Amino acid sequence: MFKPRNPLEDTAEGIERRIGTLPEELRDRWEDRLSRADATELPELSRKLNKFIQERRSLNSQKAPPFMTDLKHLESDEGRIYATLARIGEAAEREDLYVGKGKAAKVFKDMKDSRVCYKSITNFEEYRLCNSIGNEAKYLEDLEDLVVDGVRTPILYTVIDLPSVKVISMEYLEAMSIEDILAQGKALPENFDFDLFAKRLRAYMTAMHARHIYHRDMHMGNILIAPDSSPYIIDFGKAAFAITEESAYEARDAAGVPMKPYARDELQLEKVLDHLKRYYLSH
Repeated sequence: MFKPRNPLEDTAEGIERRIGTLPEELRDRWEDRLSRADATELPELSRKLNKFIQERRSLNSQKAPPFMTDLKHLESDEGRIYATLARIGEAAEREDLYVGKGKAAKVFKDMKDSRVCYKSITNFEEYRLCNSIGNEAKYLEDLEDLVVDGVRTPILYTVIDLPSVKVISMEYLEAMSIEDILAQGKALPENFDFDLFAKRLRAYMTAMHARHIYHRDMHMGNILIAPDSSPYIIDFGKAAFAITEESAYEARDAAGVPMKPYARDELQLEKVLDHLKRYYLSH
C-alpha cells in the first residue's frame, strides 16, 4: 500500500528530529549541513538523511564477521564504521576527491584529510576471484615496516569488512603513476635518475618476495613516482602469500578450476621499466 510522504519530514524541525536519533558521533556532520541549508535545499537534505538512516539500519541487520586475529587494523567500532561510510558517501559525490577505479573497486580521497584515501569494493564477485579485503589489508600491514631505499607501500589505517561493505582506509600518496605520466606527457621529476629508480624497485621487489608476498599486478598504474623520484607500489588487490615462487602465480576460477597463471612480478616490472626508459630517453 502506498504511504504518502509526510511534508513535515522536509522541515528543519523534522530533519533535526531525525538527526537526533543518530549516535552522537554521527550528528555533527548532519547538523552542520542543516545549519547551512536554506528552505529550498531542505527536501534534498531530508532525502539524503533518510537514505543514510536506511543504509545504517541495513548494516545493523548484518552480523559483522569475527575478528581476524592476525589483522590488527580491522575496525569493529560501530560509530567509527558509520562515520567512515558517511565520509566515503560524500566523497563519492565530489569529482575533486575521485582518485580512480578498476574492475572491482573505486578509490576516493577523504574530504577533510588529504592524507587519507578509501578503497571501496564495488564488485564483490570480481574481487573474490583474486582476493579478500582481509588478505589485501594484511599484505599492506605486513609491508608497513618494509622500506627499501625509499620504496614503500601506503600506510594502512583501518579495514571495514561487513557482508555488503568492504573498505580499506589508507595513506594517500602524493605521487603520480607511471601510466598517467606517460599518457599525459607529464615531466619526470627534476634530476630523475632512471637507473637508480629501476634499481630501487628491483631491490624492493626482492625484499617483498623474501616475505613471501607477490604483487601479481605490477603494471604501470600501480607504480608511482613521487616528486622526489621515490618509487611507490600500490594496489595489492591481486596479491598473494606463497611459500614457493612457483605456486605464487597460480590462478583458479570460483569453482577451483586452474586458469592462466598470473604474470610474474619480475616480467611485469621489466616491461614497465622498458616503457619508462624509452619515455625518459625521449624527454
